[in-house]
Amino acid sequence: MSAPRTLRCLLALGALATPSISRAEDFSRPNVVLISLDTLRADHLSAWGHVEPTSPTLDRLAREGVLFAAAWSTCSWTLPSHASLLSGRYPTSHGAVTRRDRLSPKQPNLAVALREIGYDTAAFVSATFVDREYGFARGFRVQERHGREFAGDERPESPLEQWAGPATVARARHWLEEEWTGDPFFLFVHAYDPHEKYLRHPGVTGRFSAERYAERPPAPSRRPTKPRTMTQDERREMLRRYDGEIRTLDAEIGELLRALDDLDLTDYTLVFVASDHGEEFLDHGSWGHANVLYDELLHVPLIVRYPGSFEGGRVVDAPVSLVDVYSTVAAITGLSTRRVQGVPLHDTMAECSSRTGLAASTLRLRAYRDRTWKIIVPRDRGEPELFRYTTDPGERHDLAREYPEKLRELLRSAEELRTDRFFSETASDPAAHALSPETRRELETLGYAD
Repeated sequence: MSAPRTLRCLLALGALATPSISRAEDFSRPNVVLISLDTLRADHLSAWGHVEPTSPTLDRLAREGVLFAAAWSTCSWTLPSHASLLSGRYPTSHGAVTRRDRLSPKQPNLAVALREIGYDTAAFVSATFVDREYGFARGFRVQERHGREFAGDERPESPLEQWAGPATVARARHWLEEEWTGDPFFLFVHAYDPHEKYLRHPGVTGRFSAERYAERPPAPSRRPTKPRTMTQDERREMLRRYDGEIRTLDAEIGELLRALDDLDLTDYTLVFVASDHGEEFLDHGSWGHANVLYDELLHVPLIVRYPGSFEGGRVVDAPVSLVDVYSTVAAITGLSTRRVQGVPLHDTMAECSSRTGLAASTLRLRAYRDRTWKIIVPRDRGEPELFRYTTDPGERHDLAREYPEKLRELLRSAEELRTDRFFSETASDPAAHALSPETRRELETLGYAD
């Protein structure tokens, strides 16, 4: 590493690890708030160029913090991605890759690590895959799952309709305002919105109001849906509802951030907002997620705010991963990163990172990308695909036949990462094979059952 580059890295680390003069002595270690918004693709937020005003709160947060424009998930569905977020490890390493797996106690865990150094820890979630049964309660002093409240004889059509995110975010806000112990805290909030089914939200006005929705939305399967099974009117209706869910949740996040302001905690709190994966709206001929690794599923929003340390209003175009969240918290709070596979985000910001590429995977597919190129590789049958981001961000033109040398180069890089002992070590928990009847019913509702 050259001397100027080394200096940039040291300065970046010092700026993050050293509190500014305005910080009180009791806040030498900042609070940490991690907000995960399920199924939110980056290009449906205004800050990423969406034409609809879906996200005024998140847009403002991006202006106050740093927007990572090329953030990548590690998988295209909830469980593996969240396991990566909280362990700092790729799915091939943490082992939680099927609905029968769970995040093992043998894996690094951000909540456990922060609690061990004196943090108060609380998690409020709204979906099965980030709940207690899948190992996500470990390390949290308070862990609750919340959903939508129904009055009178009104009943949700399915368990999925109970998992609306605003109720979960509101409960997190109440904990912060009324139940927080006063110690530095780690608050994890997972909101299931905007996952389908897309609900009507009467409190939302204007172009996202309930009156603009059809009485009932189309209900595609969780499995891939061919274009011929959905009309363009149905697609527009689903997109309108999807944006409405985002706008509703954005307002509730605004209330949570306002609570930090009211408690004079904003300057002492490191805030992350991310998503676990996106959603396909017939971009490549299918609907939903979990089955492919195109960027409508892997490209996720990531915003970080830490006043006095992260430069407000900055946009970082270099690729980063969800595994980098753990590493960033560790660099600021002094946690060990011995088994963590991410890179602190400030390294990427200062162009200090030695990372050459990012990985993502499902049981059937692997993907690898660098700054310019991306490959998608079937694990068994099928041919690999090659795309160039700079000229084809929508991944419409497979260049594998046109650039065979580049394809081989990326395949070698992906294989080196896959077979590296540090990245291939796994430790899944076999106890996760025994799902409760209630969890099995909920997963069948989602379409994840075999």
